[in-house]
Amino acid sequence: MALMGIREYARHRGVRHRAVQKAIESGRIRSVDGEDGRPKIDPVQADRDWELNTDETRVAFTANGGRLLDDGAAMPADDDLDDDVDDVPLSGADDHAKAYRHARAIRERASAELRQIEVEKARGKVIDVEEARRIAYTAFRRLRDSAMSVAPRLKDLCAAESDPLVIETMIENEIMAAFGQIDVAALLTDREED
Repeated sequence: MALMGIREYARHRGVRHRAVQKAIESGRIRSVDGEDGRPKIDPVQADRDWELNTDETRVAFTANGGRLLDDGAAMPADDDLDDDVDDVPLSGADDHAKAYRHARAIRERASAELRQIEVEKARGKVIDVEEARRIAYTAFRRLRDSAMSVAPRLKDLCAAESDPLVIETMIENEIMAAFGQIDVAALLTDREED
């Protein structure tokens, strides 16, 4: 059989070309320099060397980040997923490859959701929970202070007034004024200036 290049042999093996490069670098398979100076591989000899020199338990461990799910399926590590899957067959028949694709889909979905949140923050449609708590605390504190000042302001006026309807109207007006003093736009402006 004719000698193959690294990518051609990777297709033949059903693995990524980086897996073949790693196998050559680690000495699991041998290559020879071709006429063009690029490594060439004898596929028959390389297949035998690959089977003899590859520890399948180590391949699954490396390709899947060394973590197993409860049902025994492998789960990839969160960091550097692309670099650790070189030995996973591309055919999709392998359980480890399925587990990897599933975990990768979950990771990509979470990344997209995080990017969407950042976009919404930049547009001013979303704020941090701590910032919302600060705004709510400030608004309620101002409302409390304003409402608590109603009685001291009205006590003398109410004492001088004998008509209950006039007293009720004065109290309602002062309470409405207290509520009207809360300016949410000003609270949000304070947030932007911080």
